[in-house]
Amino acid sequence: RTPYEGESDIITRVVREGRSHRKGGVVAVEVSTNGADFTASGKTYAYVALPTVSSIKPPRGPAKGRTEVLVQGTGFLRSSSLTCRFGGLHDGGEVTAATWFNDTCIICIAPPLPK
Repeated sequence: RTPYEGESDIITRVVREGRSHRKGGVVAVEVSTNGADFTASGKTYAYVALPTVSSIKPPRGPAKGRTEVLVQGTGFLRSSSLTCRFGGLHDGGEVTAATWFNDTCIICIAPPLPK
């Protein structure tokens, strides 16, 4: 369970490194129609830092795929949209579902090597 899961007043979003809130943070969100008078809803928005990867085990597997790969790092959030990509963004890398183990470990199943 993430710190925000089930909290209707908080919206989470992963932000790209290099922007403010690099390490995450929560800010108030209010709306104005004239630029001066803002709502006072108390609603917040959570910036969540991108996770880091420090190791993968095993580092290799058979071409047929189906190898369980432990990805270790930091900042993994439990999410139904958690994924791993095997291969690069521009070379047809395949995205597979990941299983959250804890905030420092996720598990992915390697796909078959593309032909």
